Amino acid sequence: MDVSEDALDVAAENAFHVGVHDRIQLNQSNFLEWESLPHNIDLLVSNPPYIELKEAKDMADNVLKHEPHLALFTPKNDPLIFYRKMAQLAETAMAQRTKPLHIWLEINQYLAEETKQLFALFAEAEVIRDLSDNPRFIQAIVLPKG
Repeated sequence: MDVSEDALDVAAENAFHVGVHDRIQLNQSNFLEWESLPHNIDLLVSNPPYIELKEAKDMADNVLKHEPHLALFTPKNDPLIFYRKMAQLAETAMAQRTKPLHIWLEINQYLAEETKQLFALFAEAEVIRDLSDNPRFIQAIVLPKG
């Protein structure tokens, strides 16, 4: 799922080249407008935009020139907007689930603890460091209630 039609076109082309095009479903959607997670989801993997526009001055040119700004910069200059939405939807979904929900997220390294806390209120959550030892990912497991 992506809000960008261009990103979905690239994903479809990549899926074809690696031979998984018949096992993947691509949808254009704005995640911030979702009211719930799909009922059959067991794993949520996301690399949403998490950079504030004011951080662009500190970014490498190769990133700014080759990555779509829609994929980098958060709406409303709110670097946690997508993570708050995911946390809210995941917590709500667990009331009706019988299986755990696994969540893997790429995050803004400068907001690792704040992002983790969004999930730690209702899930087992940990920050994982990348090869350069920067806090770069959140892994969370949301267990069913009851």
